Amino acid sequence: NFCGNSFRKEVNNSNIFEQIGCKKCLNKFLKKKLTLGIGILHYKEDEEMLSTALKSIDKQKGIDFNNIKVVVVTDYEGNKVKETLVTPLNNIKPVYIYKNIKGYSSGVRNTIIERLNTDYILFLDCDDELNKGALKTIYNNVSKYRPELYGSGVIEKEKDGSTLKHTNLMCLNFCHGKAYSREFLLRNKIKFDVSIKIAEDLEFNLKVYNKSNNIIFDNKNFTYLWKYNPKSITRKESDVEELSCFFRCFDEGMIVLNNWYENIDKNDFCNKDFISVLYNLFYYRIKLTKLSKKTEE
Repeated sequence: NFCGNSFRKEVNNSNIFEQIGCKKCLNKFLKKKLTLGIGILHYKEDEEMLSTALKSIDKQKGIDFNNIKVVVVTDYEGNKVKETLVTPLNNIKPVYIYKNIKGYSSGVRNTIIERLNTDYILFLDCDDELNKGALKTIYNNVSKYRPELYGSGVIEKEKDGSTLKHTNLMCLNFCHGKAYSREFLLRNKIKFDVSIKIAEDLEFNLKVYNKSNNIIFDNKNFTYLWKYNPKSITRKESDVEELSCFFRCFDEGMIVLNNWYENIDKNDFCNKDFISVLYNLFYYRIKLTKLSKKTEE
């Protein structure tokens, strides 16, 4: 709904933000209060685990919860949550969606994209949490830059209780800690591929990278706490399924690399985006070396 006069704004001469419209229209656009939706993936976890995830949202500080919406989506109608057993919440009122969904986490996330009518969408697994100050950090950044994708760092809590920090550049294989523009996803018809069970995050993010011209990396803030879950589906799938998923992601990655190669400065060997995709592709290649001899053959 802009008047049509051309206006372009850059952030620190980096071309991070670009918007068409006159200055008056642009200022009006920037002043608009954004809505941030959080979609929680629920499978068969108990109410105590779900309460922990919801509480990590509810206790966030420095955020206007009128601009925050939360949905809990389970992939099976019969697996209803006993909502009365969920920890009492002060700031959020989650909407529960029960639906038979094909495609494991991919199908659930596609349902979240369809049903969560907010400007930006953040995915949260039921067995994970948001770190302190996460919502304030994410909301302030998407409000300031209006990116198609905002990505922050992830803290990984291992089985033995130790933690690892992953900056966003090394988190293409996660959709965690990221806020996606819903309008961007719908306009480009970007969805999770329900036919793959492993590395679906990487495949999804590569499609986002291929279409987006406005991505913000925030490697100073770690908004997401990923916790080791021994019951995760990724710990049960066969080597053959992992192999097929890798090649699907490799194909997507090569499309991105080919598109970028024509535009990057060939003398800039520190091009972060380019290196990021290469890292993730080789990460999965390294994983393949751990497959059994029979599977490799």
